Amino acid sequence: MSVIRGALFIGALAYIAVALLELMATASVGVQAIVAGLFLAATIALTLLNDEITLKRYEISLLWMCVLLFGAYAALSYGGGVW
Repeated sequence: MSVIRGALFIGALAYIAVALLELMATASVGVQAIVAGLFLAATIALTLLNDEITLKRYEISLLWMCVLLFGAYAALSYGGGVW
């Protein structure tokens, strides 16, 4: 495992721990903590792939999911939003 992949792996584990602590401290962020944990688990899974083509496909898919979710958040929160 390269240094970058190792750092990404450790960083994602740290953020999962933070999400779990936040979930235990504040139950109202439960859905957000679970979704963040799932995305971080997917990131960890990507660090374990060795096939470059498969890795590229999953990286691009996750990138577009993030972009679309950010766009949905911006659309929903426009003008005060529903949050």
